[in-house]
Amino acid sequence: MVTIRFGVPVHGWLPVEIDFGDFTLQLDASDVPVNPLDELCSALILVLQGASTEVGWHLEPAWCFLRFETTNNSVTLVVFESAAFKGKADEKLRVTSSVEELVLPWYRALKSFCTADYGADWPATDVSGIEKLTQLVKARKKRL
Repeated sequence: MVTIRFGVPVHGWLPVEIDFGDFTLQLDASDVPVNPLDELCSALILVLQGASTEVGWHLEPAWCFLRFETTNNSVTLVVFESAAFKGKADEKLRVTSSVEELVLPWYRALKSFCTADYGADWPATDVSGIEKLTQLVKARKKRL
């Protein structure tokens, strides 16, 4: 199972730690040009609806990309890093597992982070997106 930790943001920088087995990635993500947590929320909604998608985390000037590739009953998470937005990307992690092991940890970390108000240090996450994501997660749990 993947573990995600969002730290306390400071002046538009959010510490993010991703752990999976022996793999650990630590990022300091910027909220410019867009809030990556809003992008993550939208991506998780798409994944729960069966679509593949990607989220970019701006590290100024580098980028980290999370690609979620969906198949019938599984999700593949691919983590790439690049020196520039359109630059050559190096694959850092590729893992395939269930939605419960690869998507729900992101949802839980996101929902937990969004319960706090960080003032000017980090923009608020779109509440309607979190509500829609929560509805999809609850509906999935009912089916299981």
